[in-house]
Amino acid sequence: MPDAARQPRWPMLALLGLLLAVAVVSCRQAAKLDFDFKHFYLDARYVWEHAALNPDFDNPDRDQRRQLPFYLPAVSVLLAPLTAFGPLPAAAIWTAMQVAGLACSVIALHRWFAERERGVRALALACALALPAIYEAAKFNQLSFVILALVLAGVGAVQRGSPLRGGALLGVAAVAKLLPALFALWLLIERRWKALAAFA
Repeated sequence: MPDAARQPRWPMLALLGLLLAVAVVSCRQAAKLDFDFKHFYLDARYVWEHAALNPDFDNPDRDQRRQLPFYLPAVSVLLAPLTAFGPLPAAAIWTAMQVAGLACSVIALHRWFAERERGVRALALACALALPAIYEAAKFNQLSFVILALVLAGVGAVQRGSPLRGGALLGVAAVAKLLPALFALWLLIERRWKALAAFA
């Protein structure tokens, strides 16, 4: 492993700057109830107020109809407490979730990159190449950062010998977005039966 004392500081400063930029973009858009956050908020708020999913798919007022019919109902249920104090506190919490998700993802990737020569620089370069996608995810306030963090944490836990924890994290990611469900195939191929059971 490279000597930590020799690692340059600028990549870490750049990554901190990235987190700050994501916080600013995400918070600004969420505070305006714009893009995906608006849809998540309206559906979750309905669940919080009525203890049920919004059954209306055809209301002429788009804000009164179900916003995310293609997401699993669990997403709106899990996000419902977020709306308890109104849109601005929810926007602040959402922003914190976005930043925490990206930070956890970077930390997980750093553990992998740090074991390699010039790993931190490589991680900074990878983040730089991913800037357009990171900006889009922050602008539209999707669940991408949170899901990425869950997937990386889940895979890492499985590889470090914590199959139940890892499988559960991957399962939660699959509830929020169907794409991580593909990791069930990886668990099956690798014969990680405990992790697969926790995933299910």
